[in-house]
Amino acid sequence: MKYIVTESQIQRLIESIKKRPAKRIGDKLSSDEKRPSNQIEDKPSFYDEIRGYLREYITGGCVKFDVSHKYIIVDVGAPYDFVDAGFEREDANRVKNKLRSKGFNSLGLGQFVKEI
Repeated sequence: MKYIVTESQIQRLIESIKKRPAKRIGDKLSSDEKRPSNQIEDKPSFYDEIRGYLREYITGGCVKFDVSHKYIIVDVGAPYDFVDAGFEREDANRVKNKLRSKGFNSLGLGQFVKEI
């Protein structure tokens, strides 16, 4: 089936679109639920999930987390770094296993990388 659209119909369509108020996703969320504009979906992103899991270790200083261009980079300290920060020695291995299970590649010396 072929449709013939005139130029005046296209102009009316464009004008009607311009007159509509823009819908903003952030307006639907309460102030305590607002997220950055790049996180429109309801479920937490992969970045948020990993960062949330590592939050206490990052705060303790035994794990470093960075995002560079299109990679997530995690630097996991040695077991004694975890002990010095008040965690168990085994937590270092738990973190490394969690990162591997989430698809991170080990670069050796406790560095893990995953392409976003």
